[in-house]
Amino acid sequence: MTELYSIGIFCKNSEENMDKILNLNGTIKLEGSKSILNRILILSTFMTKPLKLENFSSSEDIITLVQNLRRLGMKIIQENNTITIGIPEKFQDGQTYFIKNSGTALRFLLTRLAFIPGLDSVVDASEQLRSRPVKPLVNILKNSGVQFKNDKLPLSFRGINFRGGNYNVSVSISSQFVSSLLLCSSQLEQDLIIHYSGTPVSVSYIDLTRDILQDFGIKVEKQNNSYRVQRGQKITIPDEYRIEPDLSSAAYFFALGAVNEGEVKVQVPDRSKQPDHKFLKILEEMGAKIEYDGNLVTVKKDRLTGIKADMNTMPDQVPTLACLALLADSPTEIYGIDQLQYKESDRLMALLQELPKLGSSLRYEGNRLHVTPLRSEPTECRLETHHDHRLIMSFSLLKQVFPQINLSGRKAVLKSFPHFFKLLASLRDNA
Repeated sequence: MTELYSIGIFCKNSEENMDKILNLNGTIKLEGSKSILNRILILSTFMTKPLKLENFSSSEDIITLVQNLRRLGMKIIQENNTITIGIPEKFQDGQTYFIKNSGTALRFLLTRLAFIPGLDSVVDASEQLRSRPVKPLVNILKNSGVQFKNDKLPLSFRGINFRGGNYNVSVSISSQFVSSLLLCSSQLEQDLIIHYSGTPVSVSYIDLTRDILQDFGIKVEKQNNSYRVQRGQKITIPDEYRIEPDLSSAAYFFALGAVNEGEVKVQVPDRSKQPDHKFLKILEEMGAKIEYDGNLVTVKKDRLTGIKADMNTMPDQVPTLACLALLADSPTEIYGIDQLQYKESDRLMALLQELPKLGSSLRYEGNRLHVTPLRSEPTECRLETHHDHRLIMSFSLLKQVFPQINLSGRKAVLKSFPHFFKLLASLRDNA
């Protein structure tokens, strides 16, 4: 095996002896944030005037939600990367909604449909999504008075009027149970008070929901372990709303910059609501250099050092960090990641199964993932991506460094970032 002397791997030689591994160049412009769009599309069902959204997304998850909202009766017209949402004459009764693989759309749309009085609906999803937790949300809705014919997908139920009131919600599996209730808090008859319990996961995404609701005229107060929405608040619709670039997608190119001799610039918002913007701080802590030029950020290569990182607020970037940690000069410890087992795959188990094929050492103990850097170049191997979009994009970072790695499941990127491989190829074209 060839020993590695660059980007911090097997660093026993001086810097001038480092090998040049990558020389990718270009500027990355990204479509709108999937997380923000999911929330605004649900809010649009409460609106009293048309809404124009700029910088839309062509991701499969967003297209799926749009298709289902049209089935509900929403008038949504797309022109290039802008959509206009009109006011529906009425919501369509007796519809069946198929969510495919979008866990966020499942939870958000299920709650919204459950709170449309008298509306009979059936909600179903893919086999993959059927294995993910939905019963806790069903129980929350049942406690509100929604009558379900069963408690697993496909779900059949009749909607009720959501008046507000007190809710006790566990956030140890998903923060989306809380967000789904908050997104239905327009024109409540009573204050909505959500008390949360359990070890919080991804609470930063509840903060994202609060920020977006604030943009649309609804204030959510945070009080200790609870959220409160005062009754009677009404959604206000701006003439147009520009969606931030998707920073969960940007993170793969941020990480690429940390191991790249060239210069990859990524378009980012001036100030972001998205939790994954903090991934830049993770890279900076590892030793990468971050340069800002207006709304462009460039991550530049330097010697990478292993770190201890709490990824509770950025669970989607755990695979990205784990892959980058293989290229550091010391071990990395990742914690706050219990929720990884409830994603599109059991991501924790997938990392433990796949990354050792490269010759690395990973172990999970004490609720922490320990990653030991590679000490030599891996031989040809195949990494299975478990039909998971986050895994294929994270593993692709390693493939740029080690072309002999083969990856399965390229089509998984359609879920969140359909142009990922096209943009990656454009950087190689500029090398």
